[in-house]
Amino acid sequence: MKTLTPVTGSSQVAAFAYDAAQRVLSVKFHSTRAVYHYQNVPPETAAAFEAADSKGKFIGSEIKGKFTFTKVEAPDTQEA
Repeated sequence: MKTLTPVTGSSQVAAFAYDAAQRVLSVKFHSTRAVYHYQNVPPETAAAFEAADSKGKFIGSEIKGKFTFTKVEAPDTQEA
């Protein structure tokens, strides 16, 4: 997986990465430690996401429900 790029100014999206060779858009949301890997995302869609003023709205209107995804939970790094 590519290194996630932090997103500033978004209340929903914390970071993202796009792997053009695999056509996978990886998105980390503020609300969860999980990373969502959206499959078969065209480069044009990924570029539009990166340029979007509101990444959360773009995910909601152009990504969710249109691309399959896998959700990968981050390991719990807190000690008891």
